[in-house]
Amino acid sequence: MTTPNDWRLDALCAQVDPELYFPEPGAWGKLEESARQLCWECPVREICLAEVMPLEELEDYGTAGGYTAKQRREMRKQNRNAGRQVE
Repeated sequence: MTTPNDWRLDALCAQVDPELYFPEPGAWGKLEESARQLCWECPVREICLAEVMPLEELEDYGTAGGYTAKQRREMRKQNRNAGRQVE
């Protein structure tokens, strides 16, 4: 029996040290770029991004779906602003 989170078994990040995606404060630099690069090669990147996007900003951290937390916050902000323009 499969579960909705079985996609995580196919995630490339499951095969590396989690510290790559959630490093100590101030340790981003090359780690962040390496994490993002691995994400963009991942076969389940879009599913990962779809799952992490609804998270509230205070719960959102690390690299996921090929984007940093800061980038995802900006994407949410743009989506909210676009929604207001349509209404």
